[in-house]
Amino acid sequence: MTIRKSQRILFLLLLTTLRLVVNAQDIPARFPGGGNAYDEFMQNNLKYPEKALITESDHTIKVLVKIDSVGNASVQNFIYERSGLGFEEEVESFISKMPRWIPALYNNVPSTSQIILTFHFNYVHEEAEPQGSYKLKYYDVSDIPPFYEFGYDSLMRYIGHIVHDSLQLSVKGGTCRIEFLVDTTGRLLNVSVLENKSDLSDNYWIYSFQSAGNWIPGLRKAKKVNVQKTLLLKI
Repeated sequence: MTIRKSQRILFLLLLTTLRLVVNAQDIPARFPGGGNAYDEFMQNNLKYPEKALITESDHTIKVLVKIDSVGNASVQNFIYERSGLGFEEEVESFISKMPRWIPALYNNVPSTSQIILTFHFNYVHEEAEPQGSYKLKYYDVSDIPPFYEFGYDSLMRYIGHIVHDSLQLSVKGGTCRIEFLVDTTGRLLNVSVLENKSDLSDNYWIYSFQSAGNWIPGLRKAKKVNVQKTLLLKI
């Protein structure tokens, strides 16, 4: 009985130690520049595979990626069976082009780690012709939508700064839903207010939004296109 009890205590000790090792990761691996930098890198380097165009289908890829102790990323294996349509090859090519990540830290030591990345490939049908009138043509949807370079939260903080500090307006809060176009250079065009639930005038909302600067343009089949978008602003 004494031997069995000792063995059980030793087993529990080893199990506890193993759990401590597994959970000792202080900081996970990070893409250099953060989420916005990752989105921009994806926009510039990930394409819908030509081999899959005939299927006109959407597809999701999940892949286990190893980030070694110096930040090199490499594919370990795909979560689902290969499609045979070129999606996996496109993801492999995309990951091979990645810059070095900031490696994970285990007890403050750069270490190898694994992450799961998900990729959504969306097919836009050819019959989805550009909308609009006059010479400006735009799309309502795109493979990768346009986005503000520094992120939504940063945009909201900037608008609050313009309203309260630059314009020195006494507005306690509110929201405004706007509609606008992002052209192929990232410029904001045709900004208009759809719904204003605040004491701030439409013109002030538009001025504050436009003064935040250009966006990253949307992509359709790996090409920059004009895209119409709606957004809820708040202060």
